[in-house]
Amino acid sequence: MADFADEKDVANYEVLRAVVCYRLDGGALGWVGRQLKKLESRLDLDTSVSLDATMSSKESNTQKIIQGLGGEEMSAFTLEEFNKAVETHPNLKISASKHTREEYLPRVLDELEFTYHPNPTKDLFVLTDEIEIPDVRDPRSKPKAMLSEADKRLAVKVDALEKLASLSDSRERYQYEKGEAVGINGIAYNNAGKYMRQVADSPGFEFSEDNDVLRVDKRRVLDAEIENDDALEIIRQIASDALEDNDRESQDSRGEKNPSRNFTFPSGESSDDREEWIDQALEDFEDVDEIPEPALENVVRNKIARARYPDEIDETGTISDEAVERVTDEEIETVREELGLVQQSDELAGVDDQFEVLEAGRQAAATDGGSEE
Repeated sequence: MADFADEKDVANYEVLRAVVCYRLDGGALGWVGRQLKKLESRLDLDTSVSLDATMSSKESNTQKIIQGLGGEEMSAFTLEEFNKAVETHPNLKISASKHTREEYLPRVLDELEFTYHPNPTKDLFVLTDEIEIPDVRDPRSKPKAMLSEADKRLAVKVDALEKLASLSDSRERYQYEKGEAVGINGIAYNNAGKYMRQVADSPGFEFSEDNDVLRVDKRRVLDAEIENDDALEIIRQIASDALEDNDRESQDSRGEKNPSRNFTFPSGESSDDREEWIDQALEDFEDVDEIPEPALENVVRNKIARARYPDEIDETGTISDEAVERVTDEEIETVREELGLVQQSDELAGVDDQFEVLEAGRQAAATDGGSEE
């Protein structure tokens, strides 16, 4: 200690006091710990100040916009009025840009408990208590300023399904073209293909690069109901609203039907359309000879497919395999009941050679055309 004091040119007691203080404060580890605490306090202070300042600025801007709109006593405002409130407020340092609308319009709506009007043509924001808001909201009615990329993708998906749903129930496929997507919430022609390709990632949708169309397969869409639930829920709501409108219009003295009555996708088909394809299938059986039971189901399935999906019969008279596969057991049972066809077990009991029965069935199907007329 004396040598160290001489080297540093200090008194011995000063060195002794430094050593005692160093030990009492925890040595080297104590010093490191104290430095870390200082750093931690500094970081906490900087972070809290930064966050508080950011939140304060956004909250302040939100309140200023509300003041510019007329305060909390107003009952409605338009997007044009929102932009004007931003541009004309003397203490706002932001402009009525796309970024401002995306940042502050949702904040203003939330603060005022407002929402966008369900009628897209009104371009209006109103109190949530003053309108009837559907359980599921169609993104096509959402203001363009509030649309996200996901909203645009869903809007195209819903639009394609609605086009298919509005067709006759015998049509289970639809080719949705780019031109149909143009104009949905301002979607441009150059961007329509992008959203159609994104929709094609969902089961039941396929994008054709050759002719820029989105192919929609009703049966495959319904088979993947969970994956397509977002769009199907909206379609069901639209169908329900259309039926309610039709019920109201049915009271009209002119007796005119609402075209939306055919809007039955995906909740089922109307009795008129159902009877049409059943009648067609039964008519096709008039010239068919007695059919052995083993071949009966295949023949019935083929006839139903032809009646249900006439647009899938090619130039050779062949019905597509996909159409045949879409025929359900319930449809087969319905036609069998209409024809009065029952199990022919008693008649088949006298046939010794089962191969002969199967061959007879094959020939009967071939006589009917199998997959051909």
